This record gives sequence, C-alpha cells and structure tokens, in this order.
Amino acid sequence: MKKELRYIMLVDDDPYDNFFHEREIHKTNPETVVITKTSGLDALEYLKSMKEKKNIQPDLIFLDINMPNICGWEFLIEFSQLDKDIQSGTMIMMLSTSKNPADKLRANA
Repeated sequence: MKKELRYIMLVDDDPYDNFFHEREIHKTNPETVVITKTSGLDALEYLKSMKEKKNIQPDLIFLDINMPNICGWEFLIEFSQLDKDIQSGTMIMMLSTSKNPADKLRANA
C-alpha cells in the first residue's frame, strides 16, 4: 500500500526553485501541504521543535545539496541524530544541479 504524501518539506536556498517545486506539487495534488525552508538550519530547527510547537511532520523532504551555512550532507548528519520517530516517518530525496560525479556517488550511498 502506498503512503499518501500529505506533507512535503522543501529545503532549498533558492526561492525560485521553491516556488517552482511547490507549484508542481500542487498541480499533482492541491491538498498537499508544502512546508518551505530556505536553509538546512531552518529545516532542522523546525524538525527539532515539532513536538514543542506542534509542527506538522513532513512525509517527504526534498533537500538541496548545495546550500550556504549547512549543506545537504551536513543536514543529513544532523537529521540522523534526531528522534527515531522523525527519521522513520520522513523520507528524504536529494536535489542538485551538481555535475560532480562524486556528489552522485555520495547521494546514492
């Protein structure tokens, strides 16, 4: 049985990419709630304070690899230290325009 993606988080420092991705998500399913964060730090803060602030847990996170302050790889390290309920309930898909083969290999790992 497929899990319905009701809550999707976009983590990308480019507002145009976030706008485009949110628009495409809503074309597919207008009922999907899109949570947009423009940095890995903001996304981690949101996830860490979910219970306290009664934030919605995303079913899926679209994560940009190349961002300032904390890149997607660093985000993944921090994410792996979050509560196991958050980790098991959230799938992460990495996004990048990088042409670096090392990024692709690392993402596949």
